[in-house]
Amino acid sequence: MLIEILAYDVATLYGENGHQLMLKECFKDHTVMMTSLVSEPAFVKESVDFIYLGTMTEKYQQILLSQLRPYTQRLKELLEEGVFFLVCGNGLDIFGEWIEYDDGLRVEGLHLFDFTTTQKYRPRLNCFVLGEYQGLKLVGHKSQFTQSYYKEGAEQFSFFDVSNGFGLNVNTKKEGIHYKNFYGTNCIGPFLLLNPLFLKALLEQLPQPTSLPKGYDALLKAYHQRVIEFESGEFKQIMGEL
Repeated sequence: MLIEILAYDVATLYGENGHQLMLKECFKDHTVMMTSLVSEPAFVKESVDFIYLGTMTEKYQQILLSQLRPYTQRLKELLEEGVFFLVCGNGLDIFGEWIEYDDGLRVEGLHLFDFTTTQKYRPRLNCFVLGEYQGLKLVGHKSQFTQSYYKEGAEQFSFFDVSNGFGLNVNTKKEGIHYKNFYGTNCIGPFLLLNPLFLKALLEQLPQPTSLPKGYDALLKAYHQRVIEFESGEFKQIMGEL
């Protein structure tokens, strides 16, 4: 299989570098392409099986958008073909219709999904997240300047339902995007390491065998403890900047 990590050199905020290290280990028997911010993506000419994108600064987000925009049609084809995508943090924002920044600048997104994103520097939104996807508990963390809004009918493509914390914006319990094999969430990394059961389920969907990361049992133990803690109600949700 061919796995591509997009913008590996800049999409490393909030533990996303841990995702990169983990993916290299899980796909150690396959080819992992590390594509820089300004390089032509491998998916343009190659047949890829898995694409990963993490969290970055707003400056690099805009640069990446300009780099990917010429390949919008190719990305649509990959989505429909069932290529696997994992997109975390504000990497998800670029796949929507547009992003409106705090200074009034509006930048066109890739228009692959029907949602829009608005950025405001104050307050920063922070919370832990407890949700559920197909009967599986998911945990995560958020720390963001943005909120995104589904267009009418687009909530059917949400990734998971949130019970503690907020979803794509503070007024919805629907989080992220799930379409075919595209999984996108504003939760910050390393999302897969926090959710080893989801990681295992995701890897098992791939067409060829992969490896679980070292220390998987420890990750699983920590995950179960985190679920207990998040369900307990003992932890305060910090919705705004301290």
